[in-house]
Amino acid sequence: MPGTTPLPRTRELLEEGRRKGLHLGGQVAVWNHGREVASFAFGEAVPGTPVAPEQMMLWLSATKPVTAVLVAQLWERGRLALDDPVAAHLPAFGAGGKEGITIRHLLTHTAGIRMLDVGWPQRPWAEILAGIAARRLEPHWVPGRKAGYHLTSSWFVLGEIVEKLTGQPFPQVAREELFEPLGMRSSWIGMADADFDAVAPLLVPVWNTAAKPAELHPWHERSYVVAPSPGGNGWGPVRELARFYEMLRRGGELDGVRILSPQTVEALAARHRVGLYDHTFRAALD
Repeated sequence: MPGTTPLPRTRELLEEGRRKGLHLGGQVAVWNHGREVASFAFGEAVPGTPVAPEQMMLWLSATKPVTAVLVAQLWERGRLALDDPVAAHLPAFGAGGKEGITIRHLLTHTAGIRMLDVGWPQRPWAEILAGIAARRLEPHWVPGRKAGYHLTSSWFVLGEIVEKLTGQPFPQVAREELFEPLGMRSSWIGMADADFDAVAPLLVPVWNTAAKPAELHPWHERSYVVAPSPGGNGWGPVRELARFYEMLRRGGELDGVRILSPQTVEALAARHRVGLYDHTFRAALD
C-alpha cells in the first residue's frame, strides 16, 4: 500500500537486536519478483551517528561469490577449465604435494590449504601468494575428497589466477567486469590510496558485539581496505551487493547487462560436494 513502511516486522526485529546489543546498525536490501522492494539503513555506525543507505558495509565472505564469478567469466571465455591444475597457471603453486589441486578444488573448499593466517594486510599480495605456494598440502588430505572451509588462502590463489589471465590487478578486474556494468559504482575489493581518501567517510565500522562493551575492529582502516582480499574484503552499500545476487538469481543478467550465461550460473549453483563432512565447520555441508 502507498505510504506503508516495507518490512515492518523485520525492522522491529532489527531494533530489538540493537536494544539487546547484538548489533549497532546495518543495512537491508530485498528484491522480490524481479524488483527492489526494500532498501533501508538502521541503527548507528558509531555511537551517535546513524547508518545511511549510501554508506559502505564490509561484505566479509559474501565477497567470495564475486571472485567465483570473475573466475567463471574466464571459464566461459575459454581462458581456463575448472579441472585445470592450479600449477598449470601458477607453476610455483605445484610444490609440497599441491600439484593435484585444481581450480574446482579451490572453489569448493576441498583443496587442503586452509592456513588461517596468510599475513593480510601486512604482507603485500606477492608475498602472500609466495607463502601459500610454499606451504605443503595438509596431512592426510586428498583434494576433492576431503572438505574444509578455506577462509582466505584459496581465494588469494583464485585472485592471482584472475590477475595472471587478465593482465590486470584484481581490484581493477572486479570494478570493470562486474561492479561498473552492474551499476555498483560504490563497490570495491581493494582500492588505490586516493580512492580510500574519497570513500573513508562512507565506511561503516565493524564491531565485535560479543565483547562487552562492544569492541571496534580495525577492518575499516586504510591498510585493511586498500589491500584486496578476494575472499573477504568487499565493500559497498548492501543495496549494491543485492544487485549482484539478483543478477545471479536471474541467470547472469540484470537490467540488460549479461555477466554470465544461464548455463554457467546453473553450473556454479549446482551441488558439488554432496554430503562431505566439513573439517572446518565440523558438520556435513554441501
